[in-house]
Amino acid sequence: ALRDQSDVSRHFLEYVPPEAERVPLPVRLGQAAMRAGPLGRVPAAAAVTLAVRVMARRFICGETSAQAVAAIRKLARRGLLFTIDLLGEELVSEREAEEQTERYVRLLDELSEAFRDDPPLPRPPHCTPPLPPAGPMINVSVKISSLTSWFDPIAPDSVAARVLPRLSRIVARARERGAFINIDAEQFERR
Repeated sequence: ALRDQSDVSRHFLEYVPPEAERVPLPVRLGQAAMRAGPLGRVPAAAAVTLAVRVMARRFICGETSAQAVAAIRKLARRGLLFTIDLLGEELVSEREAEEQTERYVRLLDELSEAFRDDPPLPRPPHCTPPLPPAGPMINVSVKISSLTSWFDPIAPDSVAARVLPRLSRIVARARERGAFINIDAEQFERR
């Protein structure tokens, strides 16, 4: 999201404080270059930006179902297992929670259509002992906090009353489509 080199530098320097112990050498070199002034800051910020984009591509497979399908096919060819996450779990309204629920349902529909004729993924051959096939090709992580705008660990019954109807729709669609659902609690206080 940071576009300006000075913003990248400032964020990087705030994120990795100078007194941090056991910082890898490339990070220390980046810190020194960014503190050296514009001649060091510009190339160091460009290197950080590139590194973040490369890392993001490894974990973010795309913005559309078609991009996700292409990424999943690459993983499957390499014998890798996966789970798909939808980003954007922070909500401010119940309308957004309903829209997020529909995004999960649409994702299950679109991915199951794309992989309808594909066999289950085999387990990687190096597993000892050998494991059976991995099951459904479609594996979606559902962040239950994205199914309500009000997620308070102190009131689990109220949260459940808001979340369970939406989660039930997602699980029902996954069952219809032969997909696997992973419940993903992304923050400790929400466990």
